[in-house]
Amino acid sequence: MRRFLAIVLVLCLPLSAFAADFLLGPSAIFDFPVPVAAETLDQLARAKIGVDDFTFGAEARLRILKLLEFSANAMYRPAGSYVDAALGGVLNMPASIDFYFDGGVYFNMGLLGAGIGLGPNFIMQVGPDADTDPFKAGFNMKLHGDINLGKMSVSLLYLVYMPELNQAAFAALADNVVGSLGASVLFRL
Repeated sequence: MRRFLAIVLVLCLPLSAFAADFLLGPSAIFDFPVPVAAETLDQLARAKIGVDDFTFGAEARLRILKLLEFSANAMYRPAGSYVDAALGGVLNMPASIDFYFDGGVYFNMGLLGAGIGLGPNFIMQVGPDADTDPFKAGFNMKLHGDINLGKMSVSLLYLVYMPELNQAAFAALADNVVGSLGASVLFRL
């Protein structure tokens, strides 16, 4: 029975490539960490937001069988001061190149879609202000909603950062959800 399942799996994997969608496009993430709390969202609505408050880059997504989704974001974060809601202060950060990888599920509902994924993230600080250990790693969880317009998909995402992937990190996350809002415009290739 195991041998039969292995053969079926090996035969189905190449066929799944024909049932896959590959999307690629620009992405922007708001650098102000946004807790899910009414008072913070009110403050955010009153804030003066400019181009300097965003991190820009690219996003790629691979959807297999319209259910599984794998995504990768590569973002350039310029040096500057960033609010850290978890620490309750402002951090002066050197420039960095951030990579976020996620694997999860995608729910395609025609014009609308939604996905959730979990995966590692890697931050590589660059420039003269980089730390002595410029490479940082952690985990992230990404929630996104899409408006699918033919070959184009407009996506609003919420990216939650976690330094570790364990029960304590999820417990802390349940008490204080802090993440970053972002948007992507993806084109189906």
